[in-house]
Parts: sequence; C-alpha cells; structure tokens
Amino acid sequence: MPNCRRELEIAAPLADGRRGQWTPIWVVVSAGAVFVRTWLRRDTGWYGRSVASRRAFVRMSASTLRLERLFT
Repeated sequence: MPNCRRELEIAAPLADGRRGQWTPIWVVVSAGAVFVRTWLRRDTGWYGRSVASRRAFVRMSASTLRLERLFT
C-alpha cells in the first residue's frame, strides 16, 4: 500500500452503545500502518469515548467500518 493521506469521518460509541456524531479526521498511511490523531487529546468527544471503549466507527464515502480493539 503506498503512503497516502485522506480525510475520513470517525464516530465513537455513546454510553448506550449507539454511534455518536461523525467528526472529520485526517488519516495517514505510512509503510502500511494507519495513523489517526485527534487535534486535542481529551477524555470527552470521539477520542475519549474511543479510548474508553476501544471501539470506533469510520466512514469512507458511503461505507462504514466498525473498528474494535483500538489503542493496543
């Protein structure tokens, strides 16, 4: 996979398990590894909920992926 950069959307699960609001993010692929970084690391919002639950949803165009076991 070549190195690339894309804008996607990410959402974290809410306390009741539903998907939270979509947030645009930059994703960078380098040497086959995918990196996503928040602009402000905090315990609230998509980043805090994703870290706490170790899950997130990523939307690319019309496709939605459910990711689990994050931040290992």
